[in-house]
Amino acid sequence: MEKTISVGSWNIWVFGDRDSEAIADLIRRNDIDVVGLQEVAKYFDEDTPKDMAREIADELGYNYTFYPAVDFRPEKPYEMGNAVISKYPIVDSQCHDLNPEDLEYDGSYQTEPRIAVEAEIDVDGNMVNFLSTHLQ
Repeated sequence: MEKTISVGSWNIWVFGDRDSEAIADLIRRNDIDVVGLQEVAKYFDEDTPKDMAREIADELGYNYTFYPAVDFRPEKPYEMGNAVISKYPIVDSQCHDLNPEDLEYDGSYQTEPRIAVEAEIDVDGNMVNFLSTHLQ
């Protein structure tokens, strides 16, 4: 029997309002089983520590994997990267570096490191590979 899953992709914008409950609610209302998120932040600021991927997954009761593309610390208190959030178990994940070998990050968006997050997801015994990336 075929299984249909709903998927989505969303750039949640690292400088957005950081409302993990609202993001989770939109995913829930649209009945999305697996979503790739881009510009996901993990903040280390003592006043507002947040792990956006974990918080969204926890709000939904889903599984997640997150990999940072760039670590802005110590200049700024956060990492930014991509995540996969899944209703189904994530049995393995890995990060693929998409950058040219000679890339030197100079603080501009043109040289910002790029990655693809790959999650191997068990959908009722069927293995599905799902990738989330954020290209320039």
